Amino acid sequence: MSEAASGAPASRWGALIAIDLRTLAALRIGLGALLLVDLAMRAPGLAAHYSDAGVFPRALLDAMMPVVAPWSLHAWASGSLAALAALFALQALAAGCLLVGYRTRLATAVCWVLLTSLQKRNSLIAHGGDQLLSMMLFWGLFLPLGARASLDALRAAPGERTPRSVRSPATLALLLQICFVYWFAVVRRTASPVWWQGEALHYALNLDFFATPLAVWLRETPALAFTLPLLTWASLWIEIFGPLLAFSPWWNARMRLLAIALFVALHVGFGIFLHLGLFPWISVLSWLAFLPSEFWDAAARSRLAGTLAARSRDLASPFASRGAPLAVLPTPALRAAAAACLAVVVALNVLESRLPSFGGARAPWLVQAARILGIQQPWAMFSPAPPQLDGWFVFAGRVRGGGDVDALRGAALSFDKPTAPPNLLPSGRWRIYLHNLKQMPNHALMLPALTDYVCRRWNASHAERDRLESLRIVFVSELTPPPGQPPAPHSGVLMREAPCPREAS
Repeated sequence: MSEAASGAPASRWGALIAIDLRTLAALRIGLGALLLVDLAMRAPGLAAHYSDAGVFPRALLDAMMPVVAPWSLHAWASGSLAALAALFALQALAAGCLLVGYRTRLATAVCWVLLTSLQKRNSLIAHGGDQLLSMMLFWGLFLPLGARASLDALRAAPGERTPRSVRSPATLALLLQICFVYWFAVVRRTASPVWWQGEALHYALNLDFFATPLAVWLRETPALAFTLPLLTWASLWIEIFGPLLAFSPWWNARMRLLAIALFVALHVGFGIFLHLGLFPWISVLSWLAFLPSEFWDAAARSRLAGTLAARSRDLASPFASRGAPLAVLPTPALRAAAAACLAVVVALNVLESRLPSFGGARAPWLVQAARILGIQQPWAMFSPAPPQLDGWFVFAGRVRGGGDVDALRGAALSFDKPTAPPNLLPSGRWRIYLHNLKQMPNHALMLPALTDYVCRRWNASHAERDRLESLRIVFVSELTPPPGQPPAPHSGVLMREAPCPREAS
């Protein structure tokens, strides 16, 4: 897989794995921006989700994931909020450097290490978009993300003419990684008929913890019931055939733009109907990797682009200097390392996909190594099917002065279904945590820390007579019936009842 110095693809097939340097710059800027937004959204839950005083203390992490836990810097620091805040600040600094392209490869490495460490510290609040973000940073370690629109490019000495695009095992790996997210999720869906019967979106929109008001309106409007199977099948076929468009050897630029448009529409639709945090926008960002050179050439001819380029040169001129030539083409070592990592990622996807041909194949050492490195491939978006068991939590607290209160809603105790379950929780990470908690077979291990945290938070902000002396955690389950059938009755399950810790008073 050799590459000319100019970067021009050697053949039509070689062009399919080439990525324009301007595309890599856009991807880098998007990664830096999303990392900063992600940190800002996680910061309010610093104590709750990452410290020993929160819902997932280090003792619990060691018990549940003894092999993975030692590899998290945040686990080492979680006894101190100051140390956790310092790690957050360091990650924000690295994300800012990535955004502007300053010492890009080092910034990418720091961002990847700290994001992986953060995800290992509490995987119960993670979603597939977090892992996709981590994998884009991982493949970025092998790519010249700072070759365009960066301070690194301004600081570089004017050496030999750099290519317009780059083609290497790492570009192939990045493009395939994006496709694997969809293809292997679809493979897992073959185990359930609901996708092929057009019922998956019906069940997804009935997950009240995630449903937006628009989702509630759509699912409860009988005249629009026919759209749910159509939308289910449309999303399924886009995920199967959309990536193939991006690798079409005919009219490739147009096919790639069509694929990008389809997936942007798909993920914006997910974001409109379901509270999924940054997941839709991380997915949209990933598809920028397929932007062809023709897109940038057309954009460069616009008057707006000329104005922006001139302003950018004026703003960046104080940072320009004569340094070493900017390395764009990958070294043999980088190419070999990227090829080896790609082989591992392909093997992981195949082994974890539960393909019938590999049903007996097991490589626990490989899966464990992937978890330690943070390159696991958990592409199971509503796979094999969206959960049919839904419901809501009630934190029933007994007040010292007498009476009961719902410590989650901050109101009188009621087991009735809330009108807007997503609004009960302070953030999307809390939503994911409780959603994962009720599905865990060993959730009993998690409940003492959750009970203690809720008691401490409540009692710290209430007077003596209004403080909690005990807490019951109840999950009121609601089974989503098949389309057209009446709703099933609710049933409450007591998950834990315990006195509040003495130190909370």
